[in-house]
Amino acid sequence: MDSLHRNILRAANPSRRERASSEQTNAPQSGKKLKILVVDDEVDLRAFLTEFCSVNGYEAKCAGDGLAGLRYIEEGSFDVAIVDYLMPEMNGVELVRRAKERNPGLPVIAMSAWYDMEQAFLEAGAYKFMKKPFDPFLLEEELKVVARRP
Repeated sequence: MDSLHRNILRAANPSRRERASSEQTNAPQSGKKLKILVVDDEVDLRAFLTEFCSVNGYEAKCAGDGLAGLRYIEEGSFDVAIVDYLMPEMNGVELVRRAKERNPGLPVIAMSAWYDMEQAFLEAGAYKFMKKPFDPFLLEEELKVVARRP
């Protein structure tokens, strides 16, 4: 993980000592540990999102391209997927479309630096679109919303 992502992660999350001394936690109040699938071809971003999930009490599994992400969706059960647009093998919009065919209830948070991709992602079935670079605080809030879903 590069230093920029490490600094963002530190800014977005209190130290372990601060969390331990606090009575509140970032983990979902239901006690459910979200299982998150991260699909992005950028190694540093995958590492950042994996650490971000861990720090916030979530479990993450990563895929580096759309086909690998689709295989994980077919093989496992995830509470949410975070999907990039521009990837090898299959772009994110096609991945969302195919993922929703297999698991219509899977919330997908789509991300892209390509601002004009929002409509395509939403039409394919994405729950939310976030523009890159994204705000980790907003991502955390979206994951909390997903965790509260029945």
